[in-house]
Amino acid sequence: MEIPTDRSEYLPDFPFKATRAILVILGVCLLVYSVPVTGAFDQVDPVTRSTTVPLEYTTTGGETEYGAFDIQITTPTTGIATNGSVRIRMQTGWGNPYANTESPPRAPLEVAVVAAPTSWRPERAAREGTVLFANSSTYDQGEYATFERVLDLPASIAPNGIGPTEATLYYYAASNAGTTRFETLRTYTVYRPFWERPRAWGLFAAIVLLGTTLPTFSQPVRNRLAEPVKSYADRQWRQDLCSRAQTLDNEFDIDASAEGESPVVQSIQTAQRENLQDWSQRLEQFAVLNQTLSRLSFGELPVTRTEVQSLAAQTWTDNDTATANDLNDVLTGIDSGFDVRIRGQSYDGAKLLDKPLANFPSSKDDQLEQAATEINRFEEARTTVERWSQPSSNPPDSGKSKLAVRVDSQVVEPTAIWERLDTILTVGTLNQFCEQAKAVEDFAAQTEPLRSNSGSSHPLSAGQAQATTIENARNAVQEADIDGIEKAMVKAEAWVAEQELAETFTTTDLTHSSIDPTEVQNRLDQARATDDYTHIKSIRDEVMAQLDSTWQPSDLLSLTPTQFEEVLGQLYQKKGYDVQVTQQSGDRGIDAIARKGQRTIAIQAKRYDPNGAGNVSGPEVRNAIGSTVQEGADVCVVATSSGFTQDARRAAMETEGVEVQLLSGRDVIQKLSESQIPNPT
Repeated sequence: MEIPTDRSEYLPDFPFKATRAILVILGVCLLVYSVPVTGAFDQVDPVTRSTTVPLEYTTTGGETEYGAFDIQITTPTTGIATNGSVRIRMQTGWGNPYANTESPPRAPLEVAVVAAPTSWRPERAAREGTVLFANSSTYDQGEYATFERVLDLPASIAPNGIGPTEATLYYYAASNAGTTRFETLRTYTVYRPFWERPRAWGLFAAIVLLGTTLPTFSQPVRNRLAEPVKSYADRQWRQDLCSRAQTLDNEFDIDASAEGESPVVQSIQTAQRENLQDWSQRLEQFAVLNQTLSRLSFGELPVTRTEVQSLAAQTWTDNDTATANDLNDVLTGIDSGFDVRIRGQSYDGAKLLDKPLANFPSSKDDQLEQAATEINRFEEARTTVERWSQPSSNPPDSGKSKLAVRVDSQVVEPTAIWERLDTILTVGTLNQFCEQAKAVEDFAAQTEPLRSNSGSSHPLSAGQAQATTIENARNAVQEADIDGIEKAMVKAEAWVAEQELAETFTTTDLTHSSIDPTEVQNRLDQARATDDYTHIKSIRDEVMAQLDSTWQPSDLLSLTPTQFEEVLGQLYQKKGYDVQVTQQSGDRGIDAIARKGQRTIAIQAKRYDPNGAGNVSGPEVRNAIGSTVQEGADVCVVATSSGFTQDARRAAMETEGVEVQLLSGRDVIQKLSESQIPNPT
């Protein structure tokens, strides 16, 4: 059963911007649609209905005999009542004439044609229909009469608004034998000229007016215009909800009240607009319960349909959605069964729920709620256990469960978990089963890095650990010892961290760093002695972070000239200077200006390869000093990735009035490392 959940299901998506064009086109279509259909409607598509009506007559000898009137009614039209009119031909009469009889028998017959809206039932049409044609005559035997009429349909069933409507014609016949006929003659599509329908004219004028003015309305006006549409949608929504509620009344065998409506239907009819959403959700919950009841066969269930149906009906009458949900959960659980499959073996879990279901079905809310809660707990636990006990989808792990993990390239099964579950499902309780399912989840979460489908490569899985650690890990997995597994994983990670540090100390130049390998080793030994393996990883991370900010001689050569200028600027920014990198080019230009208070430093950067351009010369230093004087700076700094010639050092020492600082490649590396300037490469 589909329950309408929101008013928006009844609201059209009306584009205001396109309103003018849409409504004008609609008005034109209205005119075309309402034009009457013309044509020779009396010459095509004849339909003839024939019938007989018993009659009584007296012979010349004074005897009473019986015969039958013959009646034929022809409607030679297309089934369209153009201009609200239809044409019929009726022929009535009876028998063959007596030969040489001066006084043939006579009998009376009454016929009529009745019109009514097609939506009326025949019984109502017979009582309240409009008589369009009637005739009462007495006929000699062998006499026939023919009537042709153009019948105008009454205004009550002719269309007054747009478009056509439908009307049904019936024929009535009655004889002196007390026999009557009232049967359908034909159904007509009724048209009338547009100009004869005032309401249609009014609607057309309104559409044209709206199409002309509505797009220019302000938003508040549009909102007011939309309010009637929303009210209509709410009425339709309420009616549909009442209809769905009535359907559920019938499904739950609920008798209506003296007013003809159930309490739920009455509550929906009087509910506030803002509460319809809540009622929609309630009906949806009861519809789900009804579907569950309809689906169950009750053949092998421990309860009868009558008992459960009675409880469901009481729940519906009380509008108790919480109890309905609980009842649905219990029935769904019972229907799905309580078998548990673990690694190809099936267990009967029903005995775990014997106590919760002992009083089912019970009308006591607490007992039903407890039963639903216990079934839901069982379902969640069963889902967890069955999911992890399924065979692994990885070919290397074939034959093992999804819970198995990899230790030193070998797949190890947590056999203790499956043994405990076997015991619990044989002689255990529901609480024990749920607790063990939680243990399965905890084990799966803890060992995820060791599972081959996790996408990670943990050192313990690859065997990157000491032999004792690997052996302890295998035993911990088999025993499902989460603490032991965690300890083995941390020890393996710490062992890898120590190997990384040892390799780093061997291959890295630590001259310009503050790292003391001896001090680091002492810290590692102390952490290992106290089983603080997590701290070993922290020491590794700390050392690696320091090395990341330690510059090597080759690092300067990996920089572009622009990057070399930028890191020198960052060096002085670390010291509190406001640094501006200049856009001058050529060896005579200053690459950066650093200012702090009254002190100004002009920086000249020379990124030279010691094996290429060589050292900075004396003329280059003098040019830098001259540019510094032109900039009005106090200090001239010449920094290079290589070194300086003797002439360059002499030029710096002989300069007066300006402080000259020469920074060789080693000087720059030391300062960058001390200031922890990151390497952009």
